[in-house]
Amino acid sequence: MAGEFILEVVTPERLVFSDSVESVTLPHQDGEIGILVGHIPLLGLLRCGELNYTRKGKKTFYAVGGGYVEVTGSKVNVLVDYAEAAENIDREIVEKQLEEERRKLAELTEYDEGYENVKQMVDELTLRIRVAEKERMQ
Repeated sequence: MAGEFILEVVTPERLVFSDSVESVTLPHQDGEIGILVGHIPLLGLLRCGELNYTRKGKKTFYAVGGGYVEVTGSKVNVLVDYAEAAENIDREIVEKQLEEERRKLAELTEYDEGYENVKQMVDELTLRIRVAEKERMQ
């Protein structure tokens, strides 16, 4: 297990992933951060974005909601609102949802009730498409 550490990705609903990995890249609130074995201890806030890890030389992508990361000597715990593996994202369905949410957003101004929720949904759907595309390109 030299050069590896345990990565656990957890949502309020379930344990999404738990295994040894070689590296992980996270959407930290201050920008993207990469973690390798031996990283200093860290506790930080995560924003909505892309999480990816390398395991046995293969990179895997997830779309994740905001949350927290805890890095200890041999383990990285990621607690997020949601985590969706790129391979599970149905791009056609997400693109239809995105089109509908963009229509809703176009009818609102930033001062309208619900504007922030619709904007957040557009951002999350866009993220899912971007993550699914990365998996496809690999």
